[in-house]
Amino acid sequence: MSPTDFFDKMAHGVMRNSTQNVIVGRDNNGIIAVGGCQDKLNDALLEISHLKSLIENKDKFLEEKERLINVLMNRS
Repeated sequence: MSPTDFFDKMAHGVMRNSTQNVIVGRDNNGIIAVGGCQDKLNDALLEISHLKSLIENKDKFLEEKERLINVLMNRS
């Protein structure tokens, strides 16, 4: 049995780009596709930015709730 039998039919390669390695995908015809990778990266970065914003807003909301609780507790 060949070691390649354990891997997916989609072959992967590594392309050297000056000081970093970039993993690229190949289709069944051996054509290298990196364009989709950039789109996925941009989408992921946008989602990360959005999620950071959500966390920041929730943190502010929690701080305000804690402040309000403290005001109400000290009122008695």
